[in-house]
Amino acid sequence: MKDKKACIFYFLMTIILLDFGNQLRRISFLPYIEKINNNESVVQEIIENSEEDNMEEFMFMGLRLMEGINIEEFNRRFSRNLLNVYKEVVQNNIKKGLLVNEDGYIRLTEKGVELSNSVMSDFIILDK
Repeated sequence: MKDKKACIFYFLMTIILLDFGNQLRRISFLPYIEKINNNESVVQEIIENSEEDNMEEFMFMGLRLMEGINIEEFNRRFSRNLLNVYKEVVQNNIKKGLLVNEDGYIRLTEKGVELSNSVMSDFIILDK
């Protein structure tokens, strides 16, 4: 019975198929598990974020919070004024009724929550 369980486990770990659009890809987790069992690193790639990447991530994470983005925290963390960096984005989304700027926080309105993906995409810095 134990061998049957091991075979099922091996089968499941080697032929997981993931659907990426019209493509199926086979992924094996066995090399990952073997590295863990051998106390080896499983890190495949380390990506260094740019300052702009970090600002975008800060904005995305903050917009997911009910209280929103703490403007002073952004200014302190990045030594830049959020309302200067994202001036047009913030103003445009406030005009559309998707964001509010209250009590030192920028947050999504109810309408903004419904359209949050669109709002968040506005905070991507294209000039990197």
